Amino acid sequence: MMETPPSHKNADTIKRIIEPTIAELEKRGWTINYEKIKTGREITHVTFSWRKP
Repeated sequence: MMETPPSHKNADTIKRIIEPTIAELEKRGWTINYEKIKTGREITHVTFSWRKP
């Protein structure tokens, strides 16, 4: 995910990188949604959709 090393967990990447970034962009007027896609029990993809009014 996003070329992070295997030692990093996907949940940490989402919690520490993706969510704070989305929160900052939402303060500036963007509407951003993301969906975690799992293969089995592991998150393998994250899809984003965004819109600026």
